[in-house]
Amino acid sequence: MVTYDDVKTKIQNFRKTVLADMSYKRAERAKSLFDSVNATVKYILEQISAALSAKTQLNVDTYNAQLYYLSAANPIGEKKVAVEYNDETTVIDGRTVIPFDTFNYDLSAYLNNAKGFADALSRRLVTARIPNAETPPAGDFEDVSYSYYVADEFVPLHEVEIDIFLIYGEYGVLDYYAEYDLYNMAWETYKVELIKGAFDVFNFSVETTADVIVRVGSGGSLKVINDEGNERWLAYKFVVWVVNNTNYTVEAMVGNKPHRCEANGHAIYVYLTDIHLKSVPIRIL
Repeated sequence: MVTYDDVKTKIQNFRKTVLADMSYKRAERAKSLFDSVNATVKYILEQISAALSAKTQLNVDTYNAQLYYLSAANPIGEKKVAVEYNDETTVIDGRTVIPFDTFNYDLSAYLNNAKGFADALSRRLVTARIPNAETPPAGDFEDVSYSYYVADEFVPLHEVEIDIFLIYGEYGVLDYYAEYDLYNMAWETYKVELIKGAFDVFNFSVETTADVIVRVGSGGSLKVINDEGNERWLAYKFVVWVVNNTNYTVEAMVGNKPHRCEANGHAIYVYLTDIHLKSVPIRIL
């Protein structure tokens, strides 16, 4: 016969078993949850790390070297003295020594280039430009507003007299300035008849060969006359004479100053010494 103590003992054992199972399952569930969360966090961190990491195979030096090696050379049309390298083994006193770099060049080619330096520089000191709005032929270089042309031919200083009236059938006009009083000159407008000086000649080819000619004179004199026929000689710093045989408006750039000349026309600018103390171009024709 089952007694009270037996039932009580079985109930207590059952209770212990249930409590033990509950404790074990809770820990197992907690561990399972921890493992799942841990795996998820690791996956997220790996993805973030992969997205943030940048892998490079080249440092700056090797990257630049590769760019230099793969990039083709672009000629700019300038003449150069070619250098010939020799890095083969060298025999000195019957012994083969470690190769070292040596180079040589053609001295005559260097001297020829040196002789042409002044000519090349002078050609680039005076340029001609045409507004891009007039759609001119392609120049040597351009900016937003103008196409620029470098002289095809440069003729250095030579003495010349420009008889303006004989060439163009009219006189140049030199308007009166307040500075006239400094030299006791009459307050009137003078006619420019003759220009003397040493001129550099720059020939530009825009549409045809040498269809723009710019002459730049320095350190000469002007022969001027008044309405009564009285003559006077005036010294000048520079004279810029532009002959434009193109269908475009040409500006001769001398010392970064433009000297405008209309299409199929001519223009003469004077920088005076005796009259105007400030070096400004005065268009007389």
